[in-house]
Amino acid sequence: TNDSISGSDNNKPITSGRQRKAAQQAWDEKLDALKKFKVEHGHTNVPKNEKCKQIGRWVNNQRQFYRKRVEGETSSLTEDRIKSLEELGFVWSMKKPVSEGRAKILQAQWEQRLQELQEYKQVHGDCNVPLKGKDRELSKFVMNQRYYYKTILQGEKNSLTPKRIQDLENIGFVWTLKGRREGDKFLSNEEKWERNIEGKFTSPVPYYSK
Repeated sequence: TNDSISGSDNNKPITSGRQRKAAQQAWDEKLDALKKFKVEHGHTNVPKNEKCKQIGRWVNNQRQFYRKRVEGETSSLTEDRIKSLEELGFVWSMKKPVSEGRAKILQAQWEQRLQELQEYKQVHGDCNVPLKGKDRELSKFVMNQRYYYKTILQGEKNSLTPKRIQDLENIGFVWTLKGRREGDKFLSNEEKWERNIEGKFTSPVPYYSK
């Protein structure tokens, strides 16, 4: 859970207790307004019109904060807030499901990054691409994979499939840069799924085997 809580219409961190309380109160008021909207309309997809301008903007912001969180960026959308919204049947994306053709394109892009990472390791001896340097896009890819792995262990949804996990581990990818206790080892891909996310994992980018 992110410790920074922001107001309803921004993603700026708030540190003082008074500001935090006021921001949470403002967020709760918007949530109550969304509940009333659902009672009246049967859904939480608030239109972008003048009548619903304020709550519509807030709903759009929650989706943006959620996307930032999934991408590993700082976000004020805590796990408790996500749970509150999902209990209302909140839809995180209004985009249409990824088509098979688009999914194949995204998979090809992922495999290209994997190839670049393998080449990086051959030169540097590891897959720990620094944030600063000429390989910024590859560094972002590495950071995202670690974030996705962490959220999978927490039972959340993302595009890091067991096949992708295995492909990364096959080239010596390290999921965390923090030291591990002696004797600790990563679970197998099957154990990760069975122990943590069985029945919960639905990849937004389906994997198509060759």
